[in-house]
Order: sequence, then structure tokens, then C-alpha cells
Amino acid sequence: MIGEGQNGDGLILVFNNGRDSLNAYRRTRVQAINPVAGTVDWEYGSKYFYSTIGGTAQLLPNNNVLITSSHGGRAFEIRPRGKIVWEWAPPFKPMRLFRLAPDHCPQLAAIAPRAVHEVVGDPSRPFVDDDLFGFALPEEVERREVADHERKVAPKNEGCRQILIPPDAILRIEYGIDRDLEWPEWLEGRFELSIRGGSINRKLVDAHLGGSADVWYRSRTPISLADLAYRNVQVCISAEVVEGDQSAVEHLVWGNPVIESTSQVPRGEPAAKPLTEQERQLQERQLKALGYVD
Repeated sequence: MIGEGQNGDGLILVFNNGRDSLNAYRRTRVQAINPVAGTVDWEYGSKYFYSTIGGTAQLLPNNNVLITSSHGGRAFEIRPRGKIVWEWAPPFKPMRLFRLAPDHCPQLAAIAPRAVHEVVGDPSRPFVDDDLFGFALPEEVERREVADHERKVAPKNEGCRQILIPPDAILRIEYGIDRDLEWPEWLEGRFELSIRGGSINRKLVDAHLGGSADVWYRSRTPISLADLAYRNVQVCISAEVVEGDQSAVEHLVWGNPVIESTSQVPRGEPAAKPLTEQERQLQERQLKALGYVD
């Protein structure tokens, strides 16, 4: 609940993940609810904003709101009208960010405050939250032993999901046969993956895989989707038995198709760079204020 003396005091600030749209178009909203009137006083949403689980919203003294899109992969701050004025996308899932006042504790108060300015990316290339382009959402991905390894697999070996393609996207695919059977005969499956939407109708995978034992295929060369940036599309997968017992179709397994953006978030720890003189001076001031150095 927003405290007394703050703008909108008495409202309840809610991070609404949008769970009811799990299999439709994915949407998350930050909402200020009036518990007396039973209404939504204001809300923030964007077609680029979705976190299926996790996430927080903090009202700041200047009436901006700090939002953590935990499974979206970023944190950002918005003005009351919704303009993003600060954004951070680390190479890990950010969880429950909380902005502290410059004088939150004596050590911070001892550091002269720095000038505040907007820190955002290129407005022509907005950040697309990770959960908007995941085929299966994190809590839906299953783990299954196939070909002597535990694999992350799609919840079903057929179906479609609506997603929003990020910039500079690539697609990685895996599929296989989990025999887990007493049957000695050969089993061959056909695996297909297509992307559809508007004028788009592309079959990206049409492959056969067979054997008398567990087999698993992983693409070595990712498929580029860069020309589809910011397009709403449907990704569809299917699998069928082309040789062998037709009832064994459940043993044709799709790994969870993974779409990655090669430009949105750096993967892994960045290489260490020498500090600039300004960074070195700021670091020294911080360490002195915290009592780590004289």
C-alpha cells in the first residue's frame, strides 16, 4: 500500500504478471488499485513487458516507479506518464530491485550525490522481455532423460505459441527419440517447425530422425530471425511417426525451441576493463565512506 504523504496514498501497488494470458498474448501490468472503490486508478503496460513469475514495483519519492521484470530480464524506471528514464538488462535474471535514497545510511550520506540523468537504450530498438519470446515459459519446461542426458523439453511435441521476436534473434533447436520401450523395431519420426503471422509462413525445420535406440539432434548452426525483429508471430512444432508403431508418437520429443537475442543482453561476465580516472576516484570515495580504506 502506498504510504501516507505519498502521491496516491491509500492505493495498493500491484505487479500483475498476467498469468491468465499464459497461452494467449502475454501481458504484464503494474497497477495502482483503489481498495475502497474497487477500481484500477492507473496502470502501466507495454507490448514489450512480460514476466511470467517474479517481479516488483516500487513507488519513488519523485513519483517515478522502479519496475523489476524478473523473468523478463531487466529493470527499468518510468515516469508517471509511462516514459522509461532508466533501464538495466544484466546477463542474469534481476530479482526484487529496490532503490535507496542517497542518504539512506551515514556511509551513503557521506558521498556527495551525483547528477541524475536518463539512462536508456536506443528508443528505436526497445528491449523485448525474455518471456515474450520463449516458446515454453520457464515453469512449463520439462526435464526428461533422453539419449543418456537430461534434456529440457517442450511440454508437448506439437502445438503453437504466439511470441514477439526480439532484435537480432537466432533460433536454436533440438529434438530426438526417447524410446523407453521394449519394442525392438525401428522408429523414425518427422519433426517440423514453422513460423506464421500475417504474410509470414516459413517452414524452418522439416527433418527425419530414426533409430532402434535413443537418439538426439542439436542444431550446430542457429537459424537467423533478424529480419523478423519486433514481429508478432506464431511458432508451431509438430512430430509424427513415419516408420514404426504409430502409438509411439509420444516418444518423439521436441527440446524447448530457444530464441536468443545476440544484441539485447551480453551473455556471461564481460571482460574486465581498466578503470577510468573518474571511476577510480568514485570507487575510492565509496570505499572511504564505507570504512574499508582510510
